[in-house]
Amino acid sequence: MPELEVPEDVSLTTDQDETTLILPDDIHFDFGESFFKEEAIELIDHVSNMLDDIEAGTIIEIEDIPIAMEIQATT
Repeated sequence: MPELEVPEDVSLTTDQDETTLILPDDIHFDFGESFFKEEAIELIDHVSNMLDDIEAGTIIEIEDIPIAMEIQATT
């Protein structure tokens, strides 16, 4: 896999044959809006260009993992 350059707000980790990109969840939409924020469009475009450079036949998995909220018990 080629060396990947990621924007500063994207986390990149590589472990053996697996590379993980974590995109921030707070830049995609404004509250109550259905249109992407400008910075989200730029980030998605950058990631799209990165994926263009990956070798054909590479398996790409996309997951939407919600952030679990910490529940505090009251006594």
